[in-house]
Amino acid sequence: MMGECPVLDRKTVLNRLYPEKTNPCKTEEALHPWRTEHSQAPQEPLLRIWDQHSGSQPDKDGRMMSRAPDMRLDTAESRRGSLAKHLKHRDWTQGPYILFTTSSTAIEDLVRMRVKS
Repeated sequence: MMGECPVLDRKTVLNRLYPEKTNPCKTEEALHPWRTEHSQAPQEPLLRIWDQHSGSQPDKDGRMMSRAPDMRLDTAESRRGSLAKHLKHRDWTQGPYILFTTSSTAIEDLVRMRVKS
């Protein structure tokens, strides 16, 4: 990863999800929240592999950031557009996401695909 990792504390994350000077009840986060209840948290480890071709790489301290950690996600348009690009595996546009899975089978499939290419 290039440069310093931004501080992603609670205040910073909420700033990315909620626009300034807007009624908090009418924000995209209020209408379609990405927050999860503790009971919805994955009960299995989150898994990820990476190689020299992966867009997000761990830094020297083992931390991993998306390639666009400062991207705002406070509007339906920003969420829809960034997710649409993220789901196109051949689109390397920088985005605010890092893909993880709880499926060991999905990881094994991805390893096989990467080894073949």
